[in-house]
Amino acid sequence: MLTVRKLVAGVGAVCLVGLTGLTGLVGCGGSSADKADAAVDAGFVIWLDAAIDAAPVDGAPEPDARVDAASVPIDGGMDLVGSCLAPVDLNTLGTLNGTATSISGNNGAAPAAAPEDIEGPSCAINLDGNHASYAVQFSYTMRTTAHLRADTAVTGTAPQLDSIVWIVDGCGNTANELGCNDEVSRTEGRARAFTASTIAAGATVRIAIAGFTPTSATRTNRAPFTLVVDELPDNAAGAACSSLSPFCVADHHCILSPPGGTAGTCLQDGTLNGACRISGTACDGTMLCSVPTPVAGARGVCQEPLAVGTACTATAYVCVSGAHCTLDPGSTTATTCRTDGTEFAQCLLTMPYCATALRCTRDTPSLNRPGTCTTPLAHGAVCQSQTTSCVAGDHCVRDASGTASHCVTDGTAGGRCLPGNSCNAGLTCGSNNTCQ
Repeated sequence: MLTVRKLVAGVGAVCLVGLTGLTGLVGCGGSSADKADAAVDAGFVIWLDAAIDAAPVDGAPEPDARVDAASVPIDGGMDLVGSCLAPVDLNTLGTLNGTATSISGNNGAAPAAAPEDIEGPSCAINLDGNHASYAVQFSYTMRTTAHLRADTAVTGTAPQLDSIVWIVDGCGNTANELGCNDEVSRTEGRARAFTASTIAAGATVRIAIAGFTPTSATRTNRAPFTLVVDELPDNAAGAACSSLSPFCVADHHCILSPPGGTAGTCLQDGTLNGACRISGTACDGTMLCSVPTPVAGARGVCQEPLAVGTACTATAYVCVSGAHCTLDPGSTTATTCRTDGTEFAQCLLTMPYCATALRCTRDTPSLNRPGTCTTPLAHGAVCQSQTTSCVAGDHCVRDASGTASHCVTDGTAGGRCLPGNSCNAGLTCGSNNTCQ
C-alpha cells in the first residue's frame, strides 16, 4: 500500500511566474473555488514580463475560466487500470520516441473512489479531503539521470479532462512525492508535472493519472488521455530552455522572453534579467530585484532601476526604491514609475495608504495586491473596480445588469455587505457579497 503524505522540500510542478512592476507576482496556476491551488511552485521558470496583474475587487470571487465541455464518452482505446502493486509498465507497454515515452487509453475502468495507495497528492486536496479519483498508476524506470516530466496536456487527451498528475518515488508510507500538478492553467485543466531534482538512471518511480473529483459543468474526471513521459537534463549556462524543458545548471534559471512566450535562456542568478539570489546579495552592482524579498518560487529578476517618471517596458520595469510601475490613466498597457502613495501609484502597505485626498482601490492593500491611489469618486458615480475608488462608505459595485458599475453605499440595496456579512434593515447579504 502506498500512503504518500510527504512533500520533498523544494519540489513541485512548474508555475510560470510573471514578474510585474506593480504587484511583484502574477497569480500561479488555476484553481476552482473548491480546490487547492493548481501547482506547488518550484520556481523552475521565470517570465520576463511586465504585464499588470488585474486582481479582482475585494470580496469578489476570482473567475475560473473554463472552456465549454460536452459529455465525453469513455469508449474506444485501451482501458488502463493499474495500482501501485500492479502498475502499468511504461517501459514495456509505452512507445519510445527519442527520449519520450507515451501511452494512450482511458481511465474509465479505474477505481471510482480514491484508493488508499494514492492518498495525499499535495495538488489535489481541499478541505473535503483527497480528490484524486479514477486513478491509473504507472511505473517508469529512468534510462538516464535526469529530471522527469509527466504530461497529459498533449494531443490525445480530451480537452475536458480535469486530470491530476502525481509522481512519487515508491510504494509504502516511506515514499516521497516528487512532483504534482492538477492543471496547467486556469484555461487548461489537463495536467503536467515535473520533478525538481534529477532521478538516478535505473531508478523506478510511480506516476498516477487521476481525475479531479467532483466534476464541474465543464470538466470531467474520466476520459481518453495520452501520457507522455520525458527525461530532461539540466540545460547549460546560456543555453536555450523552455516551459517544457525548464531546468538549468546550478545558479542559473530559465528566463522566458518575450512576455507570455514559451522559449527562453538559462541566465546566471544575480545578473541582468537573471533571477534574484535568495541568499547573499540579490543582484550584482547597482541592480535591484523586482520583488522585495526573493524566495523559492518567487525569486524576481535583477534590473537597473528606473527613475520616477520613466516609462516602463516589457523588459525594464524595476523602479527606484519606493516606486513601482503602474498603469497610466486611461490605458490598459502603458505603465510609468510612480512614487508609492501618490496619484495613480501603488498604495503603501501601511496606513495612511495614500496621500491626503486620495484613496486606495483596495480596502487592505497587500504585497501581491497593493491597489492604486486615486481621487475618490462621488456616490452614484460610474466607476471601475480595478482602477478607481469611491468616497468613504461606498464601494464600486457592478450593476444587476452586469454592464456597468457605480459607487454604492455599503449595506444598502446593491451595495457591498457590511462587516460580519450584515446589511441594513430588511436586506440580506448575498453570495456575491452584496446586499439584496
